Amino acid sequence: MTYAIILAAGFGKRMKNTTPKQFINVLGKPLIYYTIYAFETNHEIDEIVIVTSKKYFTTIYQIIDEFSFKKVQLLVEGGKSRQMSSHNALEALKDFASQDDIVLIHDAARPLVAPDNIHNLIAMAKKHSCATLGIKVVDTIVKIKNHRFKENIIRDDLIQIQTPQAFKFKIILRAHEIAKKRDLVSFTDDAQLMQLINKRCYIVDGNKTNFKVTTPGDLILLEALLRSDQK
Repeated sequence: MTYAIILAAGFGKRMKNTTPKQFINVLGKPLIYYTIYAFETNHEIDEIVIVTSKKYFTTIYQIIDEFSFKKVQLLVEGGKSRQMSSHNALEALKDFASQDDIVLIHDAARPLVAPDNIHNLIAMAKKHSCATLGIKVVDTIVKIKNHRFKENIIRDDLIQIQTPQAFKFKIILRAHEIAKKRDLVSFTDDAQLMQLINKRCYIVDGNKTNFKVTTPGDLILLEALLRSDQK
């Protein structure tokens, strides 16, 4: 079995909107519709788990019903952080997932993940136990102090990490359990937890269109890309 966990419990303060960004209307549909659709229509994904605030469970159920999504099998309440939300979803899957099932963990605010990215991640996770999307850094990166240039960073070995990230279930659950036991709560994505079990993730080439919608400007770009696909 292959599960897709969609993390949709955040609010997105930088969007400056009273509605959480995953539920903002984009061309007549909530943003999260496009994210769910990417996994719903992928033949390699068996079931979808959505993590969100309990107050938005009804909203998610309405979206599932309106767009006839069949693969969404479980709604899980989010935690106080992204890490806790991922852990909650994995705990909820313990009664269903087997040790070597593949779990993809994805940000709801990345609605344009491509089918080939999903395919490659699953293949590499089966082979290496952990795989994550990443794109090479092309801009000049520097360290600053007090708004002044401090140090140049060589970008040749730098990667900008994206989601989804894919894991064998037993591997990612174990990493989360260790983090919880050690009271480590500052991990900003799931691949970072692999260091707790001395595991390194395989990097799968991502693409720039799989960006995270964060600001109002990102919504403009998303709408433009969706309109382009509809032509």
